[in-house]
Amino acid sequence: MTPADAETAQCRPAGRVRAPARRQRGFTLMELMVTVAVLAIVFAVGVPGFQNVLQNNRVAANTNDLVTALNLARSEASRRGARVTVCSSENGNACDANPAWGSGWIVMVTDRPDDPPLRAWSGMRGDPAFSNQPPVRITYNPRGGLDEPTAGMNFTLSPQGCRGENARRISITPAGRPASRRVACP
Repeated sequence: MTPADAETAQCRPAGRVRAPARRQRGFTLMELMVTVAVLAIVFAVGVPGFQNVLQNNRVAANTNDLVTALNLARSEASRRGARVTVCSSENGNACDANPAWGSGWIVMVTDRPDDPPLRAWSGMRGDPAFSNQPPVRITYNPRGGLDEPTAGMNFTLSPQGCRGENARRISITPAGRPASRRVACP
């Protein structure tokens, strides 16, 4: 035993050896309960607002897809010098007899119905509803205007359980120009 060890041994009471103090790790039960309670409150407040954002984004995406199809049909009619149609289509190859736009639509050259469609879109996301159903077909003439220009067309797309201004109105002028805007739910 060295002199330093002898001095240390004299300072300690005999028979008692103290373990070095350990640093506490982890969380107490109270800390975990408070954290879980705070998370529950955040989710209770945040989830309904997030659902509204999701509905709004789905309707906006569906509207943008439909306006894109209308713009494509209009430009292709002018470019090709032929009538081009946008119509509802479940199979993505031919127009349907009923206006089931929620299941998808295609853009096709009207004068060549045996040719494959120029482009096809699959069904709409989020199962939206039309308040005034678009016609079975929307056809553009070779000048890019509506083939049967009436006073134009308007139809509204809204999500299930729509609240506030989460609906979108698609308007087509007699000249064939499509546009969309946000409107109050029907």
